[in-house]
Amino acid sequence: MQRCRAPVRRYPQRGSGQGQQGPPYEGVGDGEDVVETETYTVLDVLGEWPEATEADLAHHYPEYGPGGPVAAYWRGEITLRWLRVMAEGLPPTGALARAAAGHHWTHADWAAADSRDLLDMLLVAFANAHRGEKDPAVPWPEPTWRPGDPLPQDTAAVDEEKRAQARAAYERINAQVLPGR
Repeated sequence: MQRCRAPVRRYPQRGSGQGQQGPPYEGVGDGEDVVETETYTVLDVLGEWPEATEADLAHHYPEYGPGGPVAAYWRGEITLRWLRVMAEGLPPTGALARAAAGHHWTHADWAAADSRDLLDMLLVAFANAHRGEKDPAVPWPEPTWRPGDPLPQDTAAVDEEKRAQARAAYERINAQVLPGR
């Protein structure tokens, strides 16, 4: 597997403020930059979600033909560094971003859900502020579903299981306390 050694500039840290000296280690701070190299492979470039990265690269760089830039890399048409640069420049709305986040929601979706929740609360607050004295209060709305929240059918199943466990615990306690049961 091909490896690429990319120079990475690391600048020395100096002390700041009154009474602080320069760096406590030898050879740094004398005006020369510290240059380190990092070695990486194509697996490092593709990251934790190689299929999503490859799909995004093929989608955003169609000029590389069938297979996209990854195939072009394996054919020797582009360098590993150029493949890394393209992978690092992928947009935050592509397949890689969805794979990393675990859902397809964008910032606009989150903002719309927050706006809907706020509007629902404002409407309920307005209705409760202007209701009749003898009218019951309108209950507060449930928040909008978001990724990571349990689905409504999953919530019902969990609630039923909790009720069954509570009933079983109640029966065990009654069996221990009441001798005839």
